[in-house]
Amino acid sequence: NRTRFIEEFFTTEKTYVEGVQFMCEDYLDHLVALANAHDAGDEKPVMPLSAIYGVFGNIREIFKIHAKFFDAIKVWFNENGNIIMRGNPFLAKVGEPTQTVIMRDGLIEEQYEW
Repeated sequence: NRTRFIEEFFTTEKTYVEGVQFMCEDYLDHLVALANAHDAGDEKPVMPLSAIYGVFGNIREIFKIHAKFFDAIKVWFNENGNIIMRGNPFLAKVGEPTQTVIMRDGLIEEQYEW
């Protein structure tokens, strides 16, 4: 059913954003700090900065896009991840306007379709 699908989508996006945030803040930042300490002669590197950025590429930009998208959709869900039914554009009936959140160049645009 549509409601269950939307709730699962919300839960999956929430878990993804939390995981990428953890990877950026706890794992990537720690690796970069170790590589920088090595460059200063303090520590043995886990891997050089070039390898770290080669592996993680633009993960911070990906995180920002998904976090912004998640912030836009979470207003339609309660603290348990259950969809709020009243006035929710995800559950619009046929014949009523449907709001679509679109990501373009890292920006969120809202589009309404009839």
